[in-house]
Amino acid sequence: MNDFIPGIVDAPLDLDRQMVAALSAWPELIDTLGVEAEDLRTDGNRALLQLMQLRRRAGLNVDPAGLDHAIYDGRQRGQRTAAGFDPRDLWNLWEWVPPSRHSVHSILGDLREHRQRREAKQASLDMQDAVRRGDDAAEIAQQMHASATRLTQLQRSSMESVEAVAIGVLDEVERELSGERAVYIRTGVAEWDDDQDFGGLSAEGVTLFIAASGMGKTSLLNRFAIGLAATGTPVYLHGTETSPSRRVRDLANSLAGISARAWSVAQARGKDRWLEEQATLLRRALRFVAELPLSVSGAGLTVEKVVGKARALHKEGRCGVVIVDYLQDFSRSRDLDAARGAQVDHYSATLKELAADLRVPVVVGAQVSGEKAGVAKGTKAPTPIPQMWDTQWSSKAHQDAEEIYALYRDDYYVERIEGWTRKGAPNEIEVHARKRRDGCIGKLRLDFVLPGKWVGSRLRERGQ
Repeated sequence: MNDFIPGIVDAPLDLDRQMVAALSAWPELIDTLGVEAEDLRTDGNRALLQLMQLRRRAGLNVDPAGLDHAIYDGRQRGQRTAAGFDPRDLWNLWEWVPPSRHSVHSILGDLREHRQRREAKQASLDMQDAVRRGDDAAEIAQQMHASATRLTQLQRSSMESVEAVAIGVLDEVERELSGERAVYIRTGVAEWDDDQDFGGLSAEGVTLFIAASGMGKTSLLNRFAIGLAATGTPVYLHGTETSPSRRVRDLANSLAGISARAWSVAQARGKDRWLEEQATLLRRALRFVAELPLSVSGAGLTVEKVVGKARALHKEGRCGVVIVDYLQDFSRSRDLDAARGAQVDHYSATLKELAADLRVPVVVGAQVSGEKAGVAKGTKAPTPIPQMWDTQWSSKAHQDAEEIYALYRDDYYVERIEGWTRKGAPNEIEVHARKRRDGCIGKLRLDFVLPGKWVGSRLRERGQ
């Protein structure tokens, strides 16, 4: 299977089978992972795990054929080997094998979390029974102490050894060397991908782009969406401010180089030659967008709904990257009655959890206030390039992010501040790396082309 339901409560049998299949595929994990029969939910799989452990210690095979033979031979002798487990299921184990050893640690964590819940629930039931029976208070207190001790020991047992974790890391290294796993993903923006310091976007965690409103943040995120999808990466693009149709129209306008304002003026005048020429380009761009592995959603969704859509798309193999534009404008969750800052921090933490759970990059745009952008009234010496902690209404978005980039466009200030002394080149957007895992903090200049607000070099894929 390519992906897993994270909650043991929702699918305990699936997790049981995934663990048993993983141990059958990688017998060495039996020695290092520390799986116990009690971690599993069903009696049949517990017995099967015990059989695998016995055969491993004896130096015998634990693949489906060996297990099938052992179960059949045991039953012939009247033994209840792996009772409750259908031998026919052994031959379906391989379809449950996780894609990597690292994934097995996640499965084991879910199994043990469920085990802890079972233990806690049982302890609670035991306490209730003792009270109903009218047991002595000292006995109840002793029983409570025993339950607490048992839960504490279980919590300690859930910690992974360095050896077990190292196996997972080694597997990741091998996958990176073979090209199955990327550390940085190519964005489809040639200048970005080929730059020595930038070299793509982090393949894990949240990448945060911060900029003042109107700086070009949405244009850059649209460019990433088109570039990634055009290179074959399935993209889920959520726009918190616009409808899906408006976002697709914006993408097409960017591809075709059409000014939305000029289009509306020409359309109001009635059809003319220029409008027909632009319509031809727009139709071509829309056909191109329609063929991309791109899913979109629009305004009115809570962060929980966006996460749910991302998970559903990921299960279908249609979500390799999540792009959110922008962080501060999700619809408020019904159960989130908190100040604006607490809401935005919640959105940031939720997206970080999504990236960690699905192990896909989540690219997020965020606003900075006008004051922090250096355009506040009375500002004499503006410092317009945001720092990584300048996210509006959030005190922790910069901590949740794996990478942070600040955007600066000199034309933005030339248009807004009278007497502005130009500090950069016209028709250009600067990307300042503020935080990166590898420590490379640099600056990248990209073309910012009007009309259509296209960032970076033009696409050459599929005739564009």
